[in-house]
Amino acid sequence: MIKRNLFLKMKLKSLFLCSNSSEFVLNSSENKIEKVIRIKGNRLLQYSAVFSASLVTFGFGSAEIWSSPALPHLRSNSSEFTITPSQGSWVASIYNIGTIFGMLLYPLLVDRIGRKYTLLIFAMPQTISWMMIFYAKNVIHLYSARIVSGIGYGGAYPVQIMYIGEIADKDIRGLLMFISRIFYAIGTLSALTAGAFLSYDNMNVTLLLFPILFILTFSTMPESPYYYLKRDQEEEARKNMCRLRGFKDSETIELELKEMKIAIIEEHKNKDNAFQILFQDKRQRKALLIATIVLASLLFSGTRVISAYSQDILSFSGFSLAPKYSTLLLSFLVTLIALPTAPLLDFVGRRIIALCSGIICTLSLVLIGFFFFLKYYLETTEMSSISWIPLATLIVFDVSCIGGLYPLSVVIAGELFSSRVKSTALSLLHIGKEPVVFVMKLSFDKLISLLGIYSVFWMYASMCFLLSLGSFLIMPETKGKTLAEIQKLMD
Repeated sequence: MIKRNLFLKMKLKSLFLCSNSSEFVLNSSENKIEKVIRIKGNRLLQYSAVFSASLVTFGFGSAEIWSSPALPHLRSNSSEFTITPSQGSWVASIYNIGTIFGMLLYPLLVDRIGRKYTLLIFAMPQTISWMMIFYAKNVIHLYSARIVSGIGYGGAYPVQIMYIGEIADKDIRGLLMFISRIFYAIGTLSALTAGAFLSYDNMNVTLLLFPILFILTFSTMPESPYYYLKRDQEEEARKNMCRLRGFKDSETIELELKEMKIAIIEEHKNKDNAFQILFQDKRQRKALLIATIVLASLLFSGTRVISAYSQDILSFSGFSLAPKYSTLLLSFLVTLIALPTAPLLDFVGRRIIALCSGIICTLSLVLIGFFFFLKYYLETTEMSSISWIPLATLIVFDVSCIGGLYPLSVVIAGELFSSRVKSTALSLLHIGKEPVVFVMKLSFDKLISLLGIYSVFWMYASMCFLLSLGSFLIMPETKGKTLAEIQKLMD
C-alpha cells in the first residue's frame, strides 16, 4: 500500500509538471489521481477591486506624510493660527495614537459585518478628518483631526490587506499586493506635490477627494467570499467567487471553495489558544524575537520620523532648492529608484539584505549628521557648495529602507510564524510599533534643541547598525525555504 501511494504521488508530480492548465490531486481514500481543470477567467473585477481598495493605502501614505508640507505653513505668519514647534511635534505624532485605536477597533467589525463594510465604515473618519483639518481654527482642532485620521486609516489598512489577500487569485496575489504598496508611495508623493504647488487649504481639499472617491468606487465592489464562508453563507460565497474569477459556471471554482473551507476550519481550531502558543512554544517565541528586532531596525533608523519632518530637515541644509521642492524631488526619485528593488529579497537573501541595507542606512545617517555637525557645531562657513549632501544622502537612505529594511520586516514576519499564531503575532507587531513611532516623532524637535540635529542622526545611525547586525546574526536564512522548512530552522 505504501509503495502504491508513493508511485501515485510520483506520477502526480510528473503530470503536474507537464501541464500548465490543470491541477492533479491525490484522492487518498480511493488511491487514485483526480484531474481538476483550472481555467483562468476574466480578472478585470479583481484588478478593479484592488485599485479601489488601494485608495486606502494612498490615503494612509498621504496622511502619514501630511505633516511634512503642513508644519512649515502652520508655523508661519500666513497661517490662520500659528503653532509652536512643540505643538507641531504633537500634530505630527498624535496621528499614530489614532492608528492604535483603529487597529484595536477593526477586529470587532471585520468578521461581523464583513471586509467591505468595515472598510467603508473606516472611510468615514478618513473623510471627516480632512474636513476637520480644513475647518480647524486652533491647534486643538488639529489634534482631534489627526486622531480621527489615525483611527480611519489605522483601522482600514490591515483590513484592506486582508481583503486583497482573500479575493486575489493565488498566482497574481503578490502582484496585487505590490500594487497596493505602489499606491502608498503615490499617496506620499501626491501629498508632497499638493503641498509644493497648492495653498494649504487647497492641499487639504485635494486630499479630501480621495476617501470620497474610495467610497464611491468601493461600494460597488464584491464582498470577500472568505467572509461569507466564515458566516456559513456558501451560496453568497460561490456567487461572489464567480464574479471575481470571471466565471458563469460555479463548478470551475469548487476546488478553491473547498480549499477556503479547510483553511477556515484550521483557523477556528487554532484561534482560541493562539496567544498562549505564541509565548509558550519555543519556535514561536524565537520568531517573535527575530521579527521584533527586524522591525526595530527599521523603526529606530528614524525613517518614519524623517518622512514626517523631511521638509524641516532639508530646510536646515541651506540647499538652493526650496525645501518643499527638495522634498518633492526626494519622494519622486525614491519612488522611481526603490520600486525595481522589490525582488532583491528573493535574489540576494534575507540575512544579506538585513546587513547590507542596515550598513547603507547607517552610513547615510552618519554622513547627514556629519554635514550638520560641520554646519551647526563647528560653524563652518563654506557649506553652500556641498549643501546638496543631505538631499542626496536622504535619497540613498530612503531607497535602502524601502528596498531593504521595510520589505524585510514584512516578509520575515510573514515567514517565521506558524499558521497557528501568525494572525495574533502580526497584530501584536502592528499595534506595538505605533507607540514607538509616536514617541520618536514627538521627541524629535526636543532632541534637536537639546542635542543638536547632528546628534539625533548619529543616534539613529547607532541604533540602525546595532539592530541590523543583530538581525543578521540571529535570523535564519529563509530564502527558497518552504514554511515547514522554516519552522525546523527555528529549533
